[in-house]
Amino acid sequence: MDVGGLGFHVLCSGSVLGSARTGENLRISTHLQLTEKGIGLYGFACEEERALFSLLTQVKGVGSRLAITLMRHIDLKDLVQAIAASRTSVLSSAPGIGAKTAERLCFELKSKIEKMETGPLSHLMTGAHRIDSVLEALTVLGFSPAEAQGAATMALDELADTPDASEEILLQKALAFLQKR
Repeated sequence: MDVGGLGFHVLCSGSVLGSARTGENLRISTHLQLTEKGIGLYGFACEEERALFSLLTQVKGVGSRLAITLMRHIDLKDLVQAIAASRTSVLSSAPGIGAKTAERLCFELKSKIEKMETGPLSHLMTGAHRIDSVLEALTVLGFSPAEAQGAATMALDELADTPDASEEILLQKALAFLQKR
C-alpha cells in the first residue's frame, strides 16, 4: 500500500482484498502490532472486522496471522454466526484452522459475541440462533453442510427486513434458493 509515497505491507481481510483496485484510493481501518518478531500491519474494510479480529486474537493459539487468514476465507457475517452457533465445520474450512482450534474459538468467543447486544458486531447476530435449526433440517434433507450454509445465509439476507421471520419461513426461502440451482 502506498500512503503519501511511503510503502506499507498490509495483511488484509478478504473484503479488503475483494474491493481493492490498482490505482484507486482505498480507505481501510488498521491494526498495528508490535512484537518481538517485528511489526505487523493488518487492514480491515470496517470497524466490525477490526473488532472481530481483536476478539479472535484473544483466543489462545490464535495469533494475528491465523486470525487474518480466517477472515480472508470466511465472510464476516458467516464467521460471527458460525461462532455464535458453534458450527466448527465452517471455521475449520479455513486453512490452518483444525477441529480443536475451531472448537476453542467457539467455546471462548460464543458467550462474548452473544453478550454484544450493542456494539460493532451486534447487527451481525440477527438470526444466528434461528439458522441452527434450518441448517439441521437442510442437512437431514440430504444437502451438504456447505450447500445448507449458503442457502440459509442467502435466505437470512433476503429476510433481513423481517427480523421476526419464523424458522419455517427461513427454511422455505432456503429451499427455494436450493431449488433454483
